[in-house]
Amino acid sequence: ENLDFRFAPQTLDLAGTLQNSTGVLKGFNLDLLLPVEDHQIEIQVPGGSPVPLVPSTLDDAIIPGNIPRLNMRFSRAALRASILAGLSSGEISPTRNLVLLKCMVDGQKQGQIRVTLQR
Repeated sequence: ENLDFRFAPQTLDLAGTLQNSTGVLKGFNLDLLLPVEDHQIEIQVPGGSPVPLVPSTLDDAIIPGNIPRLNMRFSRAALRASILAGLSSGEISPTRNLVLLKCMVDGQKQGQIRVTLQR
């Protein structure tokens, strides 16, 4: 885990509109992930199915800067379904509003972040 993972939105409205969510990986070894099509990049949700990248909206160009970053898009509908499965399975507490999302690359955790659920 040598990359920094960020996710937007920080609050997921489970009843809201189903648009894409954005993940960002930052780090100096991002060039190892190119081409992105050669790697399995997904978000893992406790008790839910993995949420893969939306390939048609993937911007696999690494954005240069002090710390390079890779912008990624994930289906909000798939993320919502995975969270609902996690709630149904009991892996996500129905009484807490936080869920831990893990960014996985080829089966290895590259970062994680807690997001707030709005029900």
